[in-house]
Amino acid sequence: METILLILYLLGFAFQIILLVKSIKKKNNKYWIMTFVIEIIFIIISKIVENYYNSLPGYGFMAGLTYFGETLLSLGANTIYYIMLFITMLTKIVTFEREQKRQGKKYANPFLLIIALIFIIIGIVSLYNEISYNWDKKETIGTVINFTRIGQNEPWPVISFNVQGKDYEDYAIISNVEIGDNVKVYYYSNDDSYRITPYLANNKIVYIPSLMIGLLIILFRFRYSIFQRRTLNKQT
Repeated sequence: METILLILYLLGFAFQIILLVKSIKKKNNKYWIMTFVIEIIFIIISKIVENYYNSLPGYGFMAGLTYFGETLLSLGANTIYYIMLFITMLTKIVTFEREQKRQGKKYANPFLLIIALIFIIIGIVSLYNEISYNWDKKETIGTVINFTRIGQNEPWPVISFNVQGKDYEDYAIISNVEIGDNVKVYYYSNDDSYRITPYLANNKIVYIPSLMIGLLIILFRFRYSIFQRRTLNKQT
């Protein structure tokens, strides 16, 4: 299966390069839009495949490495596709600014848009990682019933929680709780049972300011065009 995945990922990468070259040569927005959409689709597919193999139960002596190859390939492909999307957006910025200069329109060094692009990419990646990591996880209230020690770590609380009328138990990485405390936990379906899982919520401090800064830079770059259009519309 690893060989098949590798071939498919390489074909996807080659297809994206062909689309990017066509977009540069044709100078047509239709090709640019198609390239962006295809690249985003490949990013989503590789992430879904990575999550799928990463969540499968293992077997044999080192169960955690059962699907390590498929997961690693998907992670690598996902990273490469992100880089490809960044290169495509960067190329579009440079070609756009050159066209503006050629037509005698207001020209600004593409450095500003490149900075905006970096912030937007960071924001999108962070937001997407949070959504994909938390996909299909549900919130509930559980009760601390015991403590258990995992390896050399400090004791973690064992939480009892109810899903669809059935009680389940699992440990959670939570500090400063006592037996009998009610705590908020997140769980996911694991075969015929449910397991407590971490929930990623800290990315908001990354993607919210990153997206805002990127969008503000773009607004600053095109503020003259926006205001001029509004003024012309009012005059007509």
